[in-house]
Amino acid sequence: MFFLKKIFNFLIFILIKMNFLKLPEKSLRILMFHDIVDFKKFYHQLLTLKKEWTFINPNDFYKITSGKKKINKRYIMVTFDDGFKSNLIVAKKYFKKLKLKGIFFVPLKFILLKNKKDKKDFIQKNLKLEKMSSNMNNLNTDDIKKIMHLNNIIGAHTYSHVNLKKIKNKRKLYFEIIGSANKLEKILKTKNLNFSFNFGRLKDISPEILNLSKKRFKYIFTGIRGDNINSKKIFFRDNISPKDNIFDFYTYLGGFLDFIYKNERTIIKNNFKKED
Repeated sequence: MFFLKKIFNFLIFILIKMNFLKLPEKSLRILMFHDIVDFKKFYHQLLTLKKEWTFINPNDFYKITSGKKKINKRYIMVTFDDGFKSNLIVAKKYFKKLKLKGIFFVPLKFILLKNKKDKKDFIQKNLKLEKMSSNMNNLNTDDIKKIMHLNNIIGAHTYSHVNLKKIKNKRKLYFEIIGSANKLEKILKTKNLNFSFNFGRLKDISPEILNLSKKRFKYIFTGIRGDNINSKKIFFRDNISPKDNIFDFYTYLGGFLDFIYKNERTIIKNNFKKED
């Protein structure tokens, strides 16, 4: 399946270069990264993206969603999920070098862990990562303050990164989404308006979860691919893998895979409106 996807993406790239297909003139895509293991490759990915897309910072993104800034180019904004230590290096070195800013979503429990075994267990059981690099570690509270002081945004990403749809206790669900965000606000001493769903696909999000999150947050991010040119409060993101290259970027960010996720986007938007 992996190789079929790569072949498909390569063919899309060739068709674009031959002018049989075209990238959209205007779009608003949001990238979703996680742990960065190979910084050289990550930096190369950003440089590659800059050739066809224009990076915007969160403040520009907020202006677009409020109607104060128009979408007149192919815009992309960078986000990170899960609170890995590598994100600090990204903010301090690579973002600074390229003059980029982004939103870093952190699960509160993970950044509060100090014991090595507890961290490993959390990564395996809560983040569902079977393969762990030797350098894989969590951000701590000092780290997220440093990232924030570099003019990035720290967003909420639940308390323990568990499957929210499996939580039957309403008080526990409230704490995962809202209570933990309030605690994060106290740590950072700044208002928290951004939230991203853990896992983030339709199968992981219920109408009840949507309703809780929209009452608390102004900007809500999923893990479903899609353009955000008409989005105001709930947003779609393109997951970027360390293995992705220029062929993959053209396919994802050109919207050539969006049809696969159309049903998920429609259901999410409809459920979101029903709770109004």
